[in-house]
Amino acid sequence: MIRTETFLTHLPLHHESKMILVFRTLSYLATLMILACVGRATATELALHEGDNNPLAEGWATYRTFNNVITGPVTNDLGLGIDAWKVDDNGSSSGEGLYGQPLASQDILNAMNRGWKLSTKLRVVDATATGLGNGAVGVGFKTEGEFFSMAFGIEGDGSPLVHFYGTPIVVDLDDLDSGYHLYELVYSPSAGNADLFVDGQERYSDFPGVSGALVAPNVYFGSFAVDGAGHGNYSEVKFEVVPEPSSFVLAAITILSLAFYGWRRRKSQ
Repeated sequence: MIRTETFLTHLPLHHESKMILVFRTLSYLATLMILACVGRATATELALHEGDNNPLAEGWATYRTFNNVITGPVTNDLGLGIDAWKVDDNGSSSGEGLYGQPLASQDILNAMNRGWKLSTKLRVVDATATGLGNGAVGVGFKTEGEFFSMAFGIEGDGSPLVHFYGTPIVVDLDDLDSGYHLYELVYSPSAGNADLFVDGQERYSDFPGVSGALVAPNVYFGSFAVDGAGHGNYSEVKFEVVPEPSSFVLAAITILSLAFYGWRRRKSQ
């Protein structure tokens, strides 16, 4: 970290007036204020499932029938030290089972205006119709008119795939093993679409979502499939909204702008 006295000591004082020194000092202090605030800024977390906790105890609600859908805790899965909650859809014609976290209208509006991230760390144990995924293992975010979701399948060699539910888009992940992976769907309000990241690497860009999905505005995970079968172990499901800039940051930016303007004006005289 740069010490204030060191910064001031090395200013070229012989060629600057006291006013220029004031402007440059203000600029330096404003920059420190911005960096301090950015370092502390965290996203607004609107939905969270962790480990082998029962989602109902975490504030999630159940949707659909859960007929022939087996759920329960998984401890130390595969001996990896990872705990999870399983949702195992056996493929009954009425066997959907979803956990949902209701969102207020203002939360949805903030998410679409600021940007959001839907993420899950899971292992796809099995899934039928693996060429396209089938929605029996998935997570999603539904607004009033759009649905952004990731359905997960598994290839013959055990590698996972991601299917954007309601579309023909499939992202094959042949270089990954059959274990746990972190999947993130990151929405940009300026672009109006979302990008897919897997284990921190971008795998698909510019997914616009789909319209007309038959679910209420919520964050979901579990089985969306009516006829398909699939088993997923969910170690984490999270939905976050980009934070709004604080008044402290805005004030710092104003100070920095004024300092730069003053320095430029003095220099031009």
